[in-house]
Amino acid sequence: MNYKFTEIHQEAPDHDCDFIINFPGGKQLVIQLRPSNAALDYNGSLDVILPYSMNIGCYKGDDLEEADVLGQPNHLFAKQIIAELPTY
Repeated sequence: MNYKFTEIHQEAPDHDCDFIINFPGGKQLVIQLRPSNAALDYNGSLDVILPYSMNIGCYKGDDLEEADVLGQPNHLFAKQIIAELPTY
């Protein structure tokens, strides 16, 4: 098997933007940075929009440790995932 790996780095602008990943089959994944919806004690939103609703898992840390449940299960069926932006 011929294994290839590519790492792409892109600086985020200081305003709203979308990063769009086009897959070979035509599907798209969109990562939205929305500092414009920031509020007191909230940096704005980071949205990941999948090509279609699918099973997703949520983990904490870098070692796939199950995420803490905050009133809802950590395995979901979803198309859009929303989190707070890191300090912008």
